[in-house]
Amino acid sequence: MLAFVAISLVVLLAMAGFAVDYWHWSREGTRIQKAADAAALAGAVYMPDNTGQAGYTAAQAIAGRNGYTNGQNGISVNPTTGELPTQLKVT
Repeated sequence: MLAFVAISLVVLLAMAGFAVDYWHWSREGTRIQKAADAAALAGAVYMPDNTGQAGYTAAQAIAGRNGYTNGQNGISVNPTTGELPTQLKVT
């Protein structure tokens, strides 16, 4: 019985660790998506007339306010024009 409990405990602890890691990955992915959406919305108001400076700069500034500053900690914020001239895509 002791061996069964010991093996079960190891398996349960491993599953709990994986659950915590999965929750963290999911939460971080959601934060990144929300920051990219906010940046795209902030820069899209300048489209299509003022794409370069105002649109892209605003998108990068909003991404920075959400904790994803371009060029820091391996983060790259890339605003580009979408399929239509009034769309802004941020990756």
